[in-house]
Amino acid sequence: FALRGEQLFWPWYDERVETIRDAEPDIDPTVLTERAVAILKHYKNYEPVYRAMFADDLRTRLKTINVPTLVCSTERDVFHLFAANAAALVPRAAHAALTDDAALTAAIDGFLST
Repeated sequence: FALRGEQLFWPWYDERVETIRDAEPDIDPTVLTERAVAILKHYKNYEPVYRAMFADDLRTRLKTINVPTLVCSTERDVFHLFAANAAALVPRAAHAALTDDAALTAAIDGFLST
């Protein structure tokens, strides 16, 4: 239920009109099942990672990254709206808004060749 909600609302648990995501949802049962299985395979990491993401002062932490960084996101990514701002906080970062796997490959290739 949460994985489906994540595709439709952000945050996923707030099903009000104001929280509807402006992205094409991927609510195909096969895709949702694959994601659920992936989470179950790493269930011990799921909660601590999300807890750290929401508890930490990410703005301050991102400013301390001092290596070239590529921040990639797609429209379907629940953090897509924040990705460009996150990249702007990292001193040596670039943001790539991707449309498909080919764009991801090109973005990574371009980033690594600089």
